[in-house]
Amino acid sequence: HEDAAECDRVASLGASLEGGRINGKLAVTRAFGDFEFKDAAKPVREHLVLCVPTVVTVPRDDIHVIVAGCDGVWELNTIEDATASVAAAEDLDVAVSAIAHASCATNRPLNQMTMALSPGSDNITFAAIRFDDTGCTAAGTSA
Repeated sequence: HEDAAECDRVASLGASLEGGRINGKLAVTRAFGDFEFKDAAKPVREHLVLCVPTVVTVPRDDIHVIVAGCDGVWELNTIEDATASVAAAEDLDVAVSAIAHASCATNRPLNQMTMALSPGSDNITFAAIRFDDTGCTAAGTSA
């Protein structure tokens, strides 16, 4: 994980970050599901993996594209590249599908080793919203 505050938060809860993964398994510290990293007896802020989002508010005039993806997308793509692809695409559905499918490891044989070492080996979700003078267009897919 690249966020020092998140690394410190996870370490303070007794977990290790091995190869950028919590206890060598999960590559993100914020996610829905992943219940093995959440203890229902503890307050949410004490879970290793939170589903509490980071929210940033920016003026709409400065936004032309919004992208959202699961961890497997960002293991293989930068947000800058994904945003540029979405912004430049003639067909938003095609661009979103291309990013999602390029992030999949479905062409690799899945076993414990490839699941642990291959980005995007479990599932991929990617969505984008593109704004222009007439409104917005949205597309999303899972692979």
